Amino acid sequence: MINPFATPSPSASGQRAALAVLYTADAYANGGRKMGRQQAGLGLLPALIDATTTNRFPVVALRQEDLGPLRQQVQQRRPDLRLHLWPLDKLDRLSGVDGLFVADPSLVRWAELRQWHPRGSGAWSLIGLTHTLSSLGALEALRRIPAAPLQPWDALICTSRCARAAVQAVLQQEAETLARRFGGQAQAWAAPQLPVIPLGCDVARLSGLAKGRDPARAALRIPEEQVVLLFVGRLELHAKAHPGVLLQALARVAERLAQARPACPRPCLLVLGTARSQVTAQAWQQAVSHFSRWFELRLLDGHDPLLSDQAWAAGDVFVSLADSLQETFGLTPVEAMARGLPVIASDWNGYRDTVVHGVTGLLIPSSQPDPAAPHRLAELSLGRLRYDTFMADLMQQVVIAEEPLVEALERLLTDPELRVRMGEAGRQRASQHYDWSQVVAQIHALTLELAERRQAASAAVDSPPLSPWRQFASWPSRHHASHGLLRIDPQRLRQRRVAMEQLQIYANLSTAAEPALQLLALQPLLSHLEALAVDQHQPFQLPLEALVNALPGQSPSDLQQALAWLAKIGALELPS
Repeated sequence: MINPFATPSPSASGQRAALAVLYTADAYANGGRKMGRQQAGLGLLPALIDATTTNRFPVVALRQEDLGPLRQQVQQRRPDLRLHLWPLDKLDRLSGVDGLFVADPSLVRWAELRQWHPRGSGAWSLIGLTHTLSSLGALEALRRIPAAPLQPWDALICTSRCARAAVQAVLQQEAETLARRFGGQAQAWAAPQLPVIPLGCDVARLSGLAKGRDPARAALRIPEEQVVLLFVGRLELHAKAHPGVLLQALARVAERLAQARPACPRPCLLVLGTARSQVTAQAWQQAVSHFSRWFELRLLDGHDPLLSDQAWAAGDVFVSLADSLQETFGLTPVEAMARGLPVIASDWNGYRDTVVHGVTGLLIPSSQPDPAAPHRLAELSLGRLRYDTFMADLMQQVVIAEEPLVEALERLLTDPELRVRMGEAGRQRASQHYDWSQVVAQIHALTLELAERRQAASAAVDSPPLSPWRQFASWPSRHHASHGLLRIDPQRLRQRRVAMEQLQIYANLSTAAEPALQLLALQPLLSHLEALAVDQHQPFQLPLEALVNALPGQSPSDLQQALAWLAKIGALELPS
C-alpha cells in the first residue's frame, strides 16, 4: 500500500515511468517578472527531458505553435528526442503513458476531461504540483477536488510538509461540507495522494559559482575582508519577505561590531531582486539612505544574469526571512546551500524542511495569529480588497523574532570557520536531496507507485459524464431505441441521387460544424442498405444489431447519426 503522506524514493532498478507533460509556456518560462514557480519550471523541464530513457517525449499542449521554447530545450539537451504531441482536444486518446504531469494544483479540469477516455479515470494518473496556496484561484482549485473525479492513483505533489498541511486543511473542510449536505461521511472519500517532494536546483552550476568569488568581488568592488550577506527574491514588500526586521537587526549588529572591532569593514548586504512598482523601488532607495550609516546596503538588478551570478559568487552568508503566506517552499535557501553558503532563514513553512538548524544554517522563530483570529478573506472574495493588499494585511500580522536574529547574524558575521562548516554541510545536503535529477527521480518513482495502485483497482471506478440525451430526455415525444427493428423503404433507397441531394440540403441547413463528415459516414451505410434491398419491393425490417455488426468500421456515434439522417428524409424508420 502507498502511504499518501510519504515521500517516494527513486526506484531501486532505476526504472522510469512513461510520463507525459502538460506544457504551457507560463509554467516553464519567465515573463516580465521573476516568479518562483516559473524559476522552478525553468529548472524542472530540462531535468524531465534528461530523465527520458526513450527517444519519445509525450507532451500535451493546445497547439504546435506553443512548443517553440520546449523544442529549443530539446534541441540543446537531447537532439535525439522526438516530441510526441497530444493536442488538448485529443486528450481522450492519450495512451502509452503512466501519468500526466501538471505543473500546478488545478487538477479538476484534467480529471473531468479524462472521463471521456475509453478507460475513464483508469486511463492514467494525474500528478499536480503546489506553488502558492494563498490566492483565490489556488483556493478554488483545491476546494473543487473532493467533488471531482480524482482517484487514489492521482496525486498532488506538495513541495513541503507545511504545504501539505495547508492542502489537507482545505480538502478536509470541503469534504466535511459535502458530507453534511448529502448525508455522507467525509472519511469515506478516496482522496488523491499528497506526497511531499521538494523543488530543486542546478547544484553543479551553483556550486561552481564559488570558484568565481574573487573575480566577482573585484567586479562588484567588494574588499576581500568584508563579510557579505546576500538576499535574493522579489522586492515587493508584501509578497515574500518584509525586510524591516532584517534591516533593524543588522543595524544593531553592525553598530556593536563597529564598537568592538573598529578596524574591520562594515558588513555588506547585497539585495538581488526585481521591483515591479515605482513605489517599491523608492521604498528600497529610502532604506539604502537610512541604513547605510550602519552597514553597506546595495541593490542589484535581478534581471541581469551576469550580475546575479556575481552576487551569488560574492556572498558569505545567505539570509531570507520569509513572512508571507504566499511562500510554500522557498527555492532560494536551497540554491544558497548548493552555492555553499550558510543560511539564516525564518522558521517558516518550506524553509523548515530544507534548512537544518545548527547544521546548514540557523532558523529564526516566527509567529502569526491563532487559527480562530479574524481575517479579511470575505472582502477579498467579494472584490472589496485587492489581493496585494490582502497579502500585505496578513504579512503585517506575522512576526519574525528580532533577538534570535541578532544572535544569528552576530554568530555568522564573526565566525568564518562556522560559515565554512555550515556552507559545506549545506552544499552536501543540496547535492543529496535537491538537485533536479533527484527531484525528477522521485516524481518518476511516484508515477510508478500510482500506476501500481491504478492497475490493482477495480475497473468500474466512476460514472461517465452525463449524456446530453439523458440530460434532455424530456424534450421529445419519443426516443430512438438502440436496438430493435429498422423499417426500410426500398423505393426511397433506390432514389439515392434524390436522397443525397435532399441530404445535402439538410446538411447545409444544419447547424453542425462539419456536415461533410456526416456525409462521409453515410456512404458505407447507404451502400450496405442498397445491397440488402436490391431484390426487395416492399418495405422490410432489419435488426439494428445486424447493421452494427455488418459495419464494424463505423463508430456508434457516426452510425447513429447516419441512420438519423436517413430517417429525416424518410428512407427508413428508427425503432422506438
